[in-house]
This record gives sequence, structure tokens and C-alpha cells, in this order.
Amino acid sequence: MFFLLQLAIALVVPVAASSGPLPGKFQIVGPGGGGAMFHPTVSPHDPNTVLVSCDMTGSYISHDGGQSWRMFNLRGVVQFFVFDPLDRKVIYAQADGLWRSGDSGDTWSLIYPKPSHLKEIKMNSDHADEELVAEPNPLGTITAMAIDPFDSRTIYAAAGDKKKGVSSLFVSRDAAANWTKQENLPGVADKLWVNPHSPKNARTLFLAGAHFLMEKTPTESKKLSVPNVKALTDISVGFTTEGHPIFYAVGDESAFVSDEEAATWRKIDLGSGREKSRAIATSLHHPEIAYASYRELDQDGIKWMGVAKTTDAGRTWKLVWKEDSNSSAKPAANVHDSWITERFGSDWGENPLALGVADQDANICYATDLGRTMRTTDGGASWNAVYCENLETMLGRPPASMLRLRTATISILSTIIASSFPPRTLDFFAAK
Repeated sequence: MFFLLQLAIALVVPVAASSGPLPGKFQIVGPGGGGAMFHPTVSPHDPNTVLVSCDMTGSYISHDGGQSWRMFNLRGVVQFFVFDPLDRKVIYAQADGLWRSGDSGDTWSLIYPKPSHLKEIKMNSDHADEELVAEPNPLGTITAMAIDPFDSRTIYAAAGDKKKGVSSLFVSRDAAANWTKQENLPGVADKLWVNPHSPKNARTLFLAGAHFLMEKTPTESKKLSVPNVKALTDISVGFTTEGHPIFYAVGDESAFVSDEEAATWRKIDLGSGREKSRAIATSLHHPEIAYASYRELDQDGIKWMGVAKTTDAGRTWKLVWKEDSNSSAKPAANVHDSWITERFGSDWGENPLALGVADQDANICYATDLGRTMRTTDGGASWNAVYCENLETMLGRPPASMLRLRTATISILSTIIASSFPPRTLDFFAAK
């Protein structure tokens, strides 16, 4: 019982990063590089506020366009971030449970499952991944979420048992305090959108999973067609000013687009017809613009990789990031990395694992890969590293072969835990 009490306290009290002074006059210059980065998500209120998550458990938030970052930890790998469409300070993140920040990401609180319902935390894997065991737990694991664009208290979530492939649609009318089941879904959904142009009292939702795409209105739910692939691995949608959706999807390493409300799909051809696609993203309010991550585009005996962009709803594409995948090749002139390319070659990070485009400005796109976070603010004309800054750039002198990463220790907040593991800062660097 004492353990469960401590556990409840630990998950009720917000978690925050240590903000004490750094020893040795070190500065925070970015996540540093290394560890695959995912889910770049730009605030709809401020394009300079962005979040990314790492497969090494940590997540990062920046309020200045990636010039500086703060690390935080929610006890597990974050699967998605969602910004409140009305309150710029409120952010949601799904890790082992659903967390919410009410102060722009400074602190976080577990809101589902409710801390009072927690019975235990299991760590059965060799990575000690956590599983929150709660009773009652009517939702299970939340896999996708969206907030009504004009009512922050109305939240839609897809949730269920991922291992069994069972999922349902739920809605909350009180900001995630209570949930009501709407209907069963044909599979596990990992994307959910609200059409912002649908009637406020009769919202149209779109949900997507590896094997389905569906549209739901208050009166009807219907499955939409998907590309003829074994599984969808990425999908994105934006809405025209008339409210028509334009879908972009990746499946079986091929990219597709539909501007006919998924009635038909066109396969995207970037030049060779044999390139492989990995990630794709559009802007919620500018769906004619999208970015696609590609590799093995064979031209003139060279296999290229990078990012392609469309400005006409997928009819034509321009290779805005084009690099030779040969590790000994020169990096692209418009790609300005910090240190990984210089030391390991342009192919080390590979083509982006994930892309995130700003809702309000489709010129802003973040690309994350096996160790980097890159950003364009000019529609792909140039790409700049925001995961770390080269000391030559910072100080106007040759690099000192030093990388600095502040790993802020997270307080998981009981007085016993806090006293046992005091906040500290780790600085990783190589000798000059």
C-alpha cells in the first residue's frame, strides 16, 4: 500500500526538468545528436515552439525555433504530441499514459489513466519499458487524439488494446476527465483529425491505421479506400478552405496522394519510379503543399536521398533536399548540418524518419532522422541543423571537437525518490 501511495503521488505531481546553473560555464546548444528522433510537432499558435521525441525515452521542447531546447521525460517514449487549439499553454503527450502540460511544457501531469486508479507499474522487457496497470481502465492505450478546434474541452481519442488489434473511438466533453465510447474501429488507429470546416455541432472526423481510413460524422461512419499496399506506414491530411481533405500516404515504401476524398489515389513518382519513401506530411491549412522523405532515387548512376516537395497537391514534385547516399560524397549545398555529416557522412542519419509541417506556414518543416533534427523555414530552399550548433559557428573559431548536451534529470516526485536521486546535469564532451 505504501508503494502504491508513493506511485500515485509520483504521477499526480507534475514532472519538471532541473533548471540549476550548469557547471563549467557550459551552455545548452541542443539535443546533441544520436538517438532516433520522431514526431516533430509545431505549435499552431507559435511556429517557434516545437516538440520532438526520442526513442531513448527523452523528449525535447523549443520555444525559439530550435535554437535552444529543454529535455523532459514522461517515463516512456512519447508517441504523439497534440497542442490545444485555443489555449497556447496547453499541450498533450501520450507516452505510457496521457500527460498534459498547462504551462507551455514546463511541467507535466498524468491525466489518463487517473493516478488514483493505478495499481502497479510493470517493467517486463529487457529495456525496462513501463506499463501502467490501472483499474478501472475503460480506454486502454490511447493511440491517436484530436481536439475540437473551437472547443478545447471536446477531445476525441482512439484507444484500445494494441496487442490484440482492438480499438474504439471515445469522446470527452470535459477535457479528458471522463470519456464516452462512440463505436468500435476496424483496427488500431494511429492518426485522428477533426475537419475544422465541418459544422461545430456535427463534426466530421477522419481516422487512419495501418489497414484502414475512415470518415465519421454524427450520422454515419464509412471506410474510405486506401492505396493497394500491405500496410500504411505514414499518412497526413490537410483541408482546403472549402473543407475538402487532401490525403498523403506512404505504404510499402511508396508514396501516394488523393485529392478526391480518397475515392482514388495516385502513386507519387519522383523521377526514377523506383525510389523508396519513408515519411510524408502536409500542412493542416495548406494541403496543396507537402513534403516526402525518399531514398534510393536512381539518377545517372547515383542513388539520391532526401526530401521532395509539392506545391500543387502532389501533381509535381521538386527535390528540395537531394544528397548522394554514398558516405564519401559531398553534402548538398543547401543542407547545413552541425557535426554528424562532417564526421560520418551525409548517409549516416539516412533520409528523414518523420516530417512535421506547421499548420499556419507550410514553409516551415522539421525533419528528424537517426540522430538529427533539421529545419527549413523557406519551403525547403535550405535546411539547417537545430539539434546542435557547431562551435565554429558559435564562437567564430575552429571547432573544439566538443559536444555539449544537458540532460536534465526529471524529478518523479516523492520526497524519498527526490532525495535518492537529486537533480543533476550531465555534460558530454570530447577533449580539445
